[in-house]
Amino acid sequence: MPSRCRPSPERNVMEKAVYGMSEAGHCVRALSAARLGYEPIAETQDDRDRLWYYSMLESVAAMQMMAEGITLEHGGECEICRERYGVERHGIHVEIETPIILLVGHLDRRAIIDGNRYPVEIKCLGRFSHREFEREMFGLFPDYDGQEACYLEAEGKPGLYWVMNRDTGVPLRYTVNDTTGMLARLDGFTPITLASTFEEVLDNLNEVELNVMEGKLVEATCDDRRRRYCRFRYLCETEIEATESTTKEILDAATLYVEGDDEEKQGKDKKRQAVDLLIADAKAKENLRPTRIGGLVSFTYHGQSRKKWLDEKTVRSMATPEILRAAEREGKLFESYTIRRLKGDER
Repeated sequence: MPSRCRPSPERNVMEKAVYGMSEAGHCVRALSAARLGYEPIAETQDDRDRLWYYSMLESVAAMQMMAEGITLEHGGECEICRERYGVERHGIHVEIETPIILLVGHLDRRAIIDGNRYPVEIKCLGRFSHREFEREMFGLFPDYDGQEACYLEAEGKPGLYWVMNRDTGVPLRYTVNDTTGMLARLDGFTPITLASTFEEVLDNLNEVELNVMEGKLVEATCDDRRRRYCRFRYLCETEIEATESTTKEILDAATLYVEGDDEEKQGKDKKRQAVDLLIADAKAKENLRPTRIGGLVSFTYHGQSRKKWLDEKTVRSMATPEILRAAEREGKLFESYTIRRLKGDER
């Protein structure tokens, strides 16, 4: 095992954890590794040069916003972080403190609109990532999603999101989580909603802390696309090589699985379509009585309802370790396996 795989023995995980808001949406395995003192892959000079260049482009994007008549304010160098942590940070310092963690972030800018101040986040992306954000927005960028959820929570307001193509300078303009229409008058801005709530982001961080208290790494949540840029990606690498099976019985079993998987998906699709039609019919007729249909099924519409359940992450974040141990139960043995369709077979 490489030396970097060993956590630092002097790491005091019982201290209140300090997370940067920019990392709040990172893979929880990477966050737990950092908390446990695992050594990250070192940054190269190229990495630092790129970061400097992207920071310079942020100023260009800010000038684009001001050219469109938006008044901005910038925090400059953060004296709080310099005095408290001895590090150089730039932007407008914001914080969120919970009983377990302290979240620290730096807004790129604040926009002054109708006498009110709104958080501004600026991203400068390459042409492919820029196109992906335009198509999927925060759905493909959970790191940005978690960061923005923290900023909006800290400010208690919707925000402006400016995504500039660093190859062409073309910007995408968004208002984020503007549920009350406070920013609706801005021309050219598309209203969008974050993929996650701040509570969901906080749940993930609390899960990290609970595992860290037990000295455990959390299971990885990122995909291959994000893992390429993770500084703890070596913790997810494996030397286990897949074997190839060509015996007739096993090939028949694989074929049977694929056929069953296809049929199951088609069946779920058909059932969903049928239920949608039956619900629409019952609503139109205001019918809450059981209805027999062609001697095939009996359907009863009960109106709308809402499920309730205990959120495990919330319980784990609030209960003591003693209560969690007392409540823990062990189930029966089961066969654990992973099976997935290979890309060449996906139709």
